[in-house]
Amino acid sequence: MAGAVASVGQLPSVEVCDDRHGLLRRASLYATVRTPEIEAAEREVGEAQSAERFGNYVRGKELARAALERARGVGSPLLFAEALHTLGTLTIRTGDVEEDHGSGPASQDRRRGRSRWSR
Repeated sequence: MAGAVASVGQLPSVEVCDDRHGLLRRASLYATVRTPEIEAAEREVGEAQSAERFGNYVRGKELARAALERARGVGSPLLFAEALHTLGTLTIRTGDVEEDHGSGPASQDRRRGRSRWSR
């Protein structure tokens, strides 16, 4: 606590934050260069997330699949990860986990673990 006052004194002036539009604009974590492809992929991920927030999981999952494919093509690992996370969340919410991922090694491990715990 003793160093708190000194630390606060070193912060920049609040006037630096007077760019209201800049503060309200969503910062992009995905790329330093904004391309139309990245912006389109960000929009698609956002639409899928909005559908999830409004409880439209099936539509959100469709949008997330499209967003994932677009994100795969723009070369941004962070955007791809966000799209994949969104699709995963919506897959869980729709209860389609086994349908979507039922044949992969991770799913097989899950089933083995589930059967182990359900004995």
